[in-house]
Amino acid sequence: MIKRSRSLFSFIVSFSFLSLFSFNVSANAEIDIYGLPSARKINELEISVAAFNDASAAYELATIYQNVKDYKKAIKWYEKAHKMGDTDAAYDMGILYDDILKDYKNAKKCYEIAHKIGNKNAAYALGLLYKQVLKDYENAKKWYEIGHNQGDKDAAYALGILYEDMLKDYPKAIEWYETAHNQEDKKAAYALGILYEDMLKDYPKAIEWYVIAHNQDDINAAYALGLLYDDALKEHKNALKWYEIALNQDKKHYRSMLKMGILYSEGKGVKKDIAKARTLLERAYEKATPGGELSRLVKQALTALD
Repeated sequence: MIKRSRSLFSFIVSFSFLSLFSFNVSANAEIDIYGLPSARKINELEISVAAFNDASAAYELATIYQNVKDYKKAIKWYEKAHKMGDTDAAYDMGILYDDILKDYKNAKKCYEIAHKIGNKNAAYALGLLYKQVLKDYENAKKWYEIGHNQGDKDAAYALGILYEDMLKDYPKAIEWYETAHNQEDKKAAYALGILYEDMLKDYPKAIEWYVIAHNQDDINAAYALGLLYDDALKEHKNALKWYEIALNQDKKHYRSMLKMGILYSEGKGVKKDIAKARTLLERAYEKATPGGELSRLVKQALTALD
């Protein structure tokens, strides 16, 4: 009984101290003990909006409520910020509707408003929305082009993907990928290599662009070159060279180990060396995810050695 009383007393003292500490933090700082904006901070922002028509305060309130997942209040304050002249509020409200609430009708409306008031990210966002969600590729193309003309650095590459994957217009895809490459988008060279290899079967051009991608430190390009020389051109010596480069770039590139092991086991492009083949394949098998595709392929190659 005494122990229980003492424990209760300790709890009361601890709770009182914590409450006092919490009150002091909330009263004197911008965040509370849980890392959230304090009631005082929120109150100050609301007063700033009401008394001074402060658009930045309304925008900050919107972001605070979005961070605590009170999306209804976040939208309310984004709308206030927008009406007060904040140029980012409509766009960010569009992102909230788009990415979090999945309300694409309102997302589109917000992005369009943002575009009209000069937000340079809105056109690209509309292009992405039309492409990925609404499946309206003509409008996606229109908005990507508007974004590109406004200086959006991602739009040219996005247009390349759109023309390649959806519209199947490969000359246009090449044109936009090259535009993206000229704008220093490092993804474009590798994309051009894939397009020339897979769609157009123009292997010299594919090699040209893969080499450019490799020289721009694209870690996928060396392995792609190895596969191209190995499977399509049957130039196994060059294939081995690029697999080795891929493995030197990434010691965990176990697919390169697999491919090198097979070349050594078959004596293609290199003197046949079963011991080296086994070493490479066993290393790859040891690191491969059990039951995965790589594990299955390596096991097949090891079985073929026996």
